[in-house]
Amino acid sequence: MEYSVERQISFALENEPGVLARVCAALRERRINIHALSIVDNVEQGMVRLVTSDPTTAVEVIRTLGLYPIQADVIDLRPASIIGKLGEISRALADAGVNIDYAYGSEMGSGNRMSLILRVSPMDAAQAVLNALPAT
Repeated sequence: MEYSVERQISFALENEPGVLARVCAALRERRINIHALSIVDNVEQGMVRLVTSDPTTAVEVIRTLGLYPIQADVIDLRPASIIGKLGEISRALADAGVNIDYAYGSEMGSGNRMSLILRVSPMDAAQAVLNALPAT
């Protein structure tokens, strides 16, 4: 199974127009690309999760904006976009006692692959499961 372990940055952001644009502009100024993004809203703020091209610098940039980033390792999974594939993967992880704490992603390009970010625990058990799965 094609995957990599990436550093995710999470932070709370006020739920107001222009606030995300300010973060994105600051990252752009430092030439940091956002590879994956999730925003879950709340009444007054949202929880932003990012996987970037340069997590160390991204954390510095986010801190200069007065925000408080938290980092975590996540799995960037690239399974084939086949009906039932996510079910197979989640079943294999569950059978090994791995919890999927949360996930976000989307289909890539022409629709033949997905990009799926998984926060799992325990990470080492998840990697063992993914290493044992076929490369599709």
